[in-house]
Amino acid sequence: MCQSRGQASKSFKMTKSGLVSLETDRLTTISTTAQKNISSIGQKTVHSAISNAPTRRASPRKAVGSLCLPNSNRGGSYCYKQPLFGGSSNVKLPLKLLPAQPLRMQCFFCRQGGEVATCSSCTSFAACFTANGFQGCIPGQLIDHWKCPTCLQDAGEPIPYAIPTLSVGGSRFGMSSEPLVIYNIYFDNAQSGNPAEASARLLESMCYGRYVGNLWSLHALQLKFTDLADGKSKKQIAYNRSVILEHQQSSRLIIVINTHANPEDGGLLYGSGKFASLDAILGHVLDLSVIKNYGKSFLFLVTCGGFVKYALEELRSSCQWFSSAIAFGADSVDPLLVSTQFLFTLMDFHIFGCEPFDMAVHRAFKKEVAFHTSVYVANQSQVGRLVECAWRRRPNGVDVRCCNKLAKYVASRSRRGKEVAIFRCQEKTHPGGVTRVQYVEPLLDADGVRKIYGKRGDFRYMFEFV
Repeated sequence: MCQSRGQASKSFKMTKSGLVSLETDRLTTISTTAQKNISSIGQKTVHSAISNAPTRRASPRKAVGSLCLPNSNRGGSYCYKQPLFGGSSNVKLPLKLLPAQPLRMQCFFCRQGGEVATCSSCTSFAACFTANGFQGCIPGQLIDHWKCPTCLQDAGEPIPYAIPTLSVGGSRFGMSSEPLVIYNIYFDNAQSGNPAEASARLLESMCYGRYVGNLWSLHALQLKFTDLADGKSKKQIAYNRSVILEHQQSSRLIIVINTHANPEDGGLLYGSGKFASLDAILGHVLDLSVIKNYGKSFLFLVTCGGFVKYALEELRSSCQWFSSAIAFGADSVDPLLVSTQFLFTLMDFHIFGCEPFDMAVHRAFKKEVAFHTSVYVANQSQVGRLVECAWRRRPNGVDVRCCNKLAKYVASRSRRGKEVAIFRCQEKTHPGGVTRVQYVEPLLDADGVRKIYGKRGDFRYMFEFV
């Protein structure tokens, strides 16, 4: 369970004050066109999953070694602990009984090991303690009957210790170690330095970093394809489906599709010169009826803007299965930029950091992202767009152009009782007899329609429903 000092994230809607939370209303209709344009696949299921997660070296700061022996009488394991870095190897540390499948193997606050114990009330919240030669986040005398801040607050009891600062991730709402399945699906362009593969590796590596000491809770899947309909892809799809099926009741799910979009109709590339709808691709690589069983599921579409231009309704309909979906509007999207700047931040603050979804989305829409692309956010069958609206360039989220070139900002002044931005065409071949000046009246906040963030002369953007 995600431990948070704030509320858990939900869906969003627009009000006068901006984005606020809503309960997600999951639809039950499953698309009947899921197999269009792609040949059907076999139903062979692989019942065992072999983790290929890399071996991770323990942190020198709080490393511990352990030898666990089964204890059938009490349903757990006795673990003999000793330091791996520094100190005498002959020092015997006290015996500690751990549950057979501990919910937490890391400190909630520092994400390290050491003398770790769970909350005596909820048992799903762990912290490290200053004891047996280890420097911990919580005083050692509290280890036997320690309660987490959330349980103490719920019980109306004072917190008898200083709450440590979280040291991993940017969020200050807590860090979640709930099980996660992340599935990267990306096109293989058969060239070295594939940006799609690099962005997939980056997101996967970030996830491994959040599950140090708890790697069995992370399942990282990949599908690198040249043609989703060929035998090699079908075999990998069948295996990945079995893993997603196995963890449907206990995990969160992230699906990342990184491929090209047809600039003429928004179709997604699934083979050489072959395009299909989003519904068809999702139905081919996933069992959509299983996706709805995940408590939280996210769809990230790293494609060019042709998709949202022509197939926006497909993004909207994806909310039948996913809690939230993200797409991008630039004509040519840089996979590495949107992954490192937007998706990385969204995952860090919302999926791992427990920050409300709407707050994390706004945090992720930073200048580097806004100057490159607009972002489309689908949630509860509603689609909103985040777009830069710099006062001196595009005050309404659209470039001010004349003669197929960007017009130059001249000044701002009051016109007919309203403040307007004035732009002038710089093209020498501008048609005679046609004014070069354009008066642009910036859009204002409209409850339930749009919200403007920032101010003139600073980073300014808006969220609007589309």
